[in-house]
Amino acid sequence: MVARSTIAIVLTVMAVLLLASHASGAPAAKTRESAYAMQHSFGGGDNGEPASDWVDCGVLRTRVGEREASSRSRGPARGANANFKGVKVDFEALGEEARKNMEAAARAGGYYRLRIAASPQDGPSTGFVVTSVRASCLFASNFRNHLTLHFDESGLHLLSADHVAAGVDCDAIAMAGTGDFDFGTKSAGEASMGPTTTSVKFSKTAPALTYVQRRRRGDDEEGAELRYEDDEDVAEEEAKKDERTWLQKNWMLCLAGGMMFMNLLGSALESPRQQQRRGGGGGGGAAVAR
Repeated sequence: MVARSTIAIVLTVMAVLLLASHASGAPAAKTRESAYAMQHSFGGGDNGEPASDWVDCGVLRTRVGEREASSRSRGPARGANANFKGVKVDFEALGEEARKNMEAAARAGGYYRLRIAASPQDGPSTGFVVTSVRASCLFASNFRNHLTLHFDESGLHLLSADHVAAGVDCDAIAMAGTGDFDFGTKSAGEASMGPTTTSVKFSKTAPALTYVQRRRRGDDEEGAELRYEDDEDVAEEEAKKDERTWLQKNWMLCLAGGMMFMNLLGSALESPRQQQRRGGGGGGGAAVAR
């Protein structure tokens, strides 16, 4: 009985150690929150009227879940798997001057121009991404709008954006050129952008061609060759091997082998009396001699 209890304890410890080793090799997930500054401008219509200056108008907030590279990985993680868990567009209410500019832009066939910072506020500035929608279309949709955001593979840098008025035929409205382009008696809360829906897309930079000069052997002529910039990256990815240890790859096999070994060891450690008792436990009693 003591041997069987010892075997059970040893097997339990082995299973815990193997599972802990397997879990330590798996990348950990983390969530990153970022905020991007937004500014707007009005005008720039078909009549050539200049657009107004850029003014702060709100913040774009994102919450991204990403996979963190293992501690044994070499170099930075490429193509991190970013998963957007939430996107929120906080537009500020349109002030008196902004409402006048919006009305004037709609009557002149102008645009509501929006630019969003390409990098989060807590990082270095890398410029803005600019998009626009006709002001008359926003009036027709009662300022319901949709933003399509194109991020890089890391989900951190904004590459481009598309802004449209939701639920209206903007081309038909632009052709008509007429409408109720007046805020009237709307309050500051009512005279604002929204509700705003969003969708996120990931963009990947296509490989580019580079011009490489190579000198031929035996003469002074130079040969030119075109190749992709990411050829070396592809070769490196193909040559990259699984960095998990042998134990992490074959932990289930080790666990099964350990259980078989401990079972055989437990049988060998049993005393002869225990083996006879186990073997003869199913038989009948001894015959009585007369």
